[in-house]
Amino acid sequence: MRFYEHITQFQKSLYAELEAECGTAKEQRPPGGLRGELDLFILLPRFGPFLAVIEKNAPSPLAQSANEFRTAA
Repeated sequence: MRFYEHITQFQKSLYAELEAECGTAKEQRPPGGLRGELDLFILLPRFGPFLAVIEKNAPSPLAQSANEFRTAA
């Protein structure tokens, strides 16, 4: 359960960062439009810290996979 606690803490801080950067305005969107709105320039810099949380807190096989993925990139 501690692993999931760390993941949710990361998600909470990520959401706060994105909200501060992008605002909180609600917009009506057509169904299935999420992929078109995906902004990798905002998300990619945060992927390394996400993998670090996985490496530090996940069960060993998942932590090892996160480490391999991070070092391969």
